Amino acid sequence: MKLDISLYIPVYNGESTIESVLKSVLNLNPGPKEIIVVNDGSTDDTTAMLEKFKQQTHLQLRILHQRRTGPGQARNAGINLARSNWIGLLDADVQASPNWVESALNLIIANPNAGAIEGQTLVVNREEITPLTHQTENCQGGRYPTCNMLVRKQFCHFHHEYKIPFREDTDLAFSILEGGFSIPFAQDLIVYHPPLA
Repeated sequence: MKLDISLYIPVYNGESTIESVLKSVLNLNPGPKEIIVVNDGSTDDTTAMLEKFKQQTHLQLRILHQRRTGPGQARNAGINLARSNWIGLLDADVQASPNWVESALNLIIANPNAGAIEGQTLVVNREEITPLTHQTENCQGGRYPTCNMLVRKQFCHFHHEYKIPFREDTDLAFSILEGGFSIPFAQDLIVYHPPLA
């Protein structure tokens, strides 16, 4: 069976960031089998931006627009659409490094018993950091943010009761670990996270 990856990106009111992550996905070499975006009831211009991007790209881009359900149900809706056995989870406010898919495929082969693989998230544009910005950094592992994670599809199920984006990723990781599967940390599976308001 051919090894491939489905990339999944959830978005809610991400008009200021979603185009950036999709452009970074354009530069991936090799590209993923498919890219799935779930628009979880955005009230800004996210919907229009996604549809415009889809018309202009060669990517195998699948977009699901749905009413607002929160991160747990939104993530599950996208994962259920995926055709690959491995899901690459990215957030709508990061940019993937150009070799992300290549690194992911190599890591899957090198870790046949892993339930998931945790990637490295680096903060860029540090001069823009203030007490009022949000940025995610993960350089040592053990934090399990799903802004940069590979998960076997069979284990990639989020609890539906998470209504705000807080700790649903940790909950997923703990369920995988409790099932007896490892989640190794991979420094060469990299995304970049800018400071955001």
